[in-house]
Amino acid sequence: MSIAIEAGTSFATINDAIMGLAAQIQEVTATIEEVSNGTTAVTNSITQVKAVSEQAAGSSQNASAATQEQLASMEEITASANSLAELAEELQESIRHFKA
Repeated sequence: MSIAIEAGTSFATINDAIMGLAAQIQEVTATIEEVSNGTTAVTNSITQVKAVSEQAAGSSQNASAATQEQLASMEEITASANSLAELAEELQESIRHFKA
């Protein structure tokens, strides 16, 4: 009978070890799920930051293009003003000939 008792005790010890191992596996599984959920949240946040960054970059490019267009317009206005000034001088010169 002592062999049967020892075998029963050994099986009980093995069973306890298996149950402890199963509990540890469940804890590790729960931790892995938490990490996975955290990783998903971080990935979503990074995706949102990327979208905002792309939108800001697009807005910056639009502002830069508008500024370049305004600069080109100002250069045209300056050229037109210079041409008008030259025409005004020529007109004044022509008027002086009539006065003389």
